[in-house]
Amino acid sequence: MRLTCLVLALALCPAGAAEKTLAALKQDLRKALASGDARLLGQACAALRTLGGSEAAGVLLEQVEKAPAQSETYWLLIDGAASFGDESALTAVGRFVVERGKSPAARDVLFALERNRLSTKSAALIPIMDECAGELALGAVRQLGEVRVPEVVDALIARLARTKDSDGELRRYLAGALANITGEHFGTSIVNWEGWWKGHRGRELTGRKARERTTGTARDEVDAIRDEQIIGIEKLSPRRIVVIKGKCVDWERFDHNFDHIEHMLEQMDFPHTVITKEDFEAGFALAESMVVCINCMMWRPHCVCPDCKPGEDAGNRLHRCTGCNRHDVREYKFSGAAVERLKRFVEAGGFLFTEDWVLEELLERAWPELVGSGPKLPEKNVKALPAPGKAGHRYLEGVFRPPQDIVVTGKHRPKGRTVVRPPEEDVRAYFSRAAHTWKIDNESPAIVVKKKSEVELLLTSPDLARIARGNDALAVTFRPGKGPRKGAVLHILSHFGKQTSQDSEYGIQNMLLGFLIDANAQRGRVLPPARKGPEAEEKGTKEEPEEAPEEAPEEEPEEEPEE
Repeated sequence: MRLTCLVLALALCPAGAAEKTLAALKQDLRKALASGDARLLGQACAALRTLGGSEAAGVLLEQVEKAPAQSETYWLLIDGAASFGDESALTAVGRFVVERGKSPAARDVLFALERNRLSTKSAALIPIMDECAGELALGAVRQLGEVRVPEVVDALIARLARTKDSDGELRRYLAGALANITGEHFGTSIVNWEGWWKGHRGRELTGRKARERTTGTARDEVDAIRDEQIIGIEKLSPRRIVVIKGKCVDWERFDHNFDHIEHMLEQMDFPHTVITKEDFEAGFALAESMVVCINCMMWRPHCVCPDCKPGEDAGNRLHRCTGCNRHDVREYKFSGAAVERLKRFVEAGGFLFTEDWVLEELLERAWPELVGSGPKLPEKNVKALPAPGKAGHRYLEGVFRPPQDIVVTGKHRPKGRTVVRPPEEDVRAYFSRAAHTWKIDNESPAIVVKKKSEVELLLTSPDLARIARGNDALAVTFRPGKGPRKGAVLHILSHFGKQTSQDSEYGIQNMLLGFLIDANAQRGRVLPPARKGPEAEEKGTKEEPEEAPEEAPEEEPEEEPEE
C-alpha cells in the first residue's frame, strides 16, 4: 500500500518536483523569472503548488509584490498563489490579502481565488470575510456562496450575526450566499437562519437553482447571488433607464448609430425608454431616470444629400461627396445646454453609460479636468486585462469569471498536500482566463485619464499603450460631484456585438449589467421579502418569495437630476 501511494504521488508531481526541496524550487522560480519564459514560470508555480504548505505559498506571494503590474508574469504569479489546494497554503494566502488589503496585488489574489474550484479555499476566504471591509469582504462572501460545506454555512451565519443594520450591502451578500448554498430564503433574519440551521446542519447542501433564462446574453450565465441582485430591475418603470440614440432625416439611407444599446437592453429583458437626441434637446425630463445610456453615433458635420455618392475616405468615418454639387450638411452634436443637463444629472446621483465617440462629444466637455480624448486608433483586436487591483471591481463582476459548470463541494477536498488537476488546469491556463481580446473600431479616440486620483481604470491593454502614446485604458469609471449622492460614469472603448468571442462579448455585457445593478442599489433596490422562519415552517405556513413591486422605494436625493 505504501509503494502504491508513493507511485501515485510521484505521478501527480511535475517532473523532478518530488525529490526537490523548497530551496531548490525557489531557485527554479528565480531562474524562470530571470529568463522571462512563461512556460518555465508556469512549471515553477505548478511545482510549488504541488509541494504545498504555507512556505511554498509565501515564495510566490513574495514575488507577486515584485512583479511588474499588468505583465503576464504578474498574472502567472497571482494565479499560481491562488491555485494551492492545501489549507496551510491557503491560510497563508488569506493572511496576505488581509494584511495587504489596500494593495492591488492583494485584491487581485482574491479575484484569482475565484478560479480555484476547491472547497479548501474557504481557509483563505473566511478570514478575509471576517477581518476585511468593503469590496474585499463582499468578494470573499460571494465566493464562499459557492462552497457547499457546513463549515462555510457556520461562518456565514456567524458573520451575519455580527453585522449591524447599517451594513445593508454586506447583509444582503451574506443572505444571498446562504441562500445559494442551502436553497433556503430567510433574508437577513439571523434568528431564522440560526433556528433553521440548528435543525438541518446534517442535511446535504444542494444549493439554489438559478432562474433559467434564454436571452442569449450574459444574463443567462449569472450566478445565483448576482441573480438576486437583478431582482427589481426587470420590474422598473421604463423611464428609469433611458437610451439616447442618434436621428437622421433619412432613416432608410442613414443610421447615425454605430451601436444600439437599446437592442442589448431589450435582449436582456430590461424595460427602458428610447429617445432621440432631438427629444433630449427639446427638454425630455430625467427626474424619474436612474440610468442614461448614450449610443456611439455620428455627430460631426456631414452631408445627407440624396444625390451625393460616397467617394474616398475623408476620416472620422466619413467619405467625400461625389456626383453632385448640392449638399445638405447636418450636425447632430449635443448643445452646450444638453451637456450641462447631463452633467447635472450625474452629479445629482444619476448614472451615465457611454461608449467610444461619446468621450469627445460629451465627457471631455462636461468633465475636462478628469478625462480627454487621445489619438485616433486603427481598427484592431487588443488584449484586455483588468487594471491592477481592479479585477474584483463590481463593474467587472462576471467579466473574467471561470466556467460555472464546476461546483465546489466537500468532495473536492484534497487529502494531504497533493492536488489532482487535469492537465489543462495548469497555471498558464488560469492566466488565459484573466484576459480577453477586445475589438477596437476604426478611428475610436483613445481615453486620456487626466486625474488618476478620481478616475478608476478598470480595463487596460498593453497592446493599446503601444499605439496610443501610452494611453492604455479600455474602460474607466468616475463619480463626479461633491454631494453625498454622487452618481457614476462608465465609459468603454468598444461596442456591443463587435467582439470575436462569446467570452469577450459577454465581458462587455457584464459591465453594463454590473452598472445597472449598482445604479439600482444606489437609487433604490427591491429584494423579495423573506419568508417566515423555522417556526412558521413547522406550522405549515411556509411563504415563498413574492414578485418585486414595479418601483423600488428610494430615498430622495438632496438634489434631483436636471429635468
